[in-house]
Amino acid sequence: IGHYARVPDPVYTLEDDRLVMATRNDTANHEWICSTIQSANSKGDGVLCQNCYVEFKALMPGTHGCWPALWLLSEHTDAGHSEIDVIEYYGSSDPNGHHHTIHIWPGPQSKNQTHLFNSDYTKVPVLSEGWHTYGALLSPSWVIMYLDRLEMARIERAAPNQVPHYVIMDVTMNPKDTPPLQEAYME
Repeated sequence: IGHYARVPDPVYTLEDDRLVMATRNDTANHEWICSTIQSANSKGDGVLCQNCYVEFKALMPGTHGCWPALWLLSEHTDAGHSEIDVIEYYGSSDPNGHHHTIHIWPGPQSKNQTHLFNSDYTKVPVLSEGWHTYGALLSPSWVIMYLDRLEMARIERAAPNQVPHYVIMDVTMNPKDTPPLQEAYME
């Protein structure tokens, strides 16, 4: 749904030394403008990490249709790429859900391969009712997901995931939610 905004755009604001990322409804063009920040591009130009810890503190939006996330992607190659979802939050659709998944996506030259994934779901207190810290430790053997620095999940790190990844934070709209969708703000 929609597209990501380019800076400068009103979906990115600084308030009291905090970054606020948002979605907004561009009614003139009949689409949603969404926000994203990433440490590199899909070619791997930028800051990447292989065995590392990533963390961010956020006040999640609880509005209908929002889909904020912290995730990591590897460079896109002909063989495919991996994706590590530290948190995907579905606002009012699942206010108690802490979703985290590791994906192996096949590339155009990956014959006879399918999308592989290992996922975990943890029911937690409503995440939009206060500030929380979200993190992931990428070790050679495991990806360990954290909420408020407490371990939530430990997923085996398969060989295709043992490559450098770049970090992405975004707030977008969930195409599976039914209208009317509401604008969302993540601090």
